Amino acid sequence: MEQGTPTWQKVLGVLGALALIGLLALVALGFWAKNAAEEFLVNVETDLPAMAEEGVQYAATHTAAECLEEGRNRAVPCGALELTCQLSATLFGQSCLDAANPDPALCTDVPVDSALSLGTWAQDRCAAEGHPDSTPCVSYYQQVLVAHCRIQADGD
Repeated sequence: MEQGTPTWQKVLGVLGALALIGLLALVALGFWAKNAAEEFLVNVETDLPAMAEEGVQYAATHTAAECLEEGRNRAVPCGALELTCQLSATLFGQSCLDAANPDPALCTDVPVDSALSLGTWAQDRCAAEGHPDSTPCVSYYQQVLVAHCRIQADGD
């Protein structure tokens, strides 16, 4: 009497095939991610000067408060994974604030020395400006305004 392949061997064969397919998918995903990251970095590197220059040009005809608001308006629509969008808004805001006439009033309520209250402060500010629960808004203020105010405080 002829016996077929035992069930456990069939199960192991299927699991092995699935593991091989999964491994190949991971390798393909790795190549795709590497190429996407390289393309992102090349594009960002070539766009950085233009992003910063746009902020400087805006500052020539606008106040520091308007620079801050325009940068925030650019940051708010950015998705969580839209790094180029977020970077563009941040660079615009930083270069604009750096080039604008200083406005000490921008930093009056910013907790530059308290990392614990910084997140709450940024969330409250975004909510007061009509952007509650906006992670890009919170991130923008934490990166742009806080850095600006720390520089201002160190300069005093």
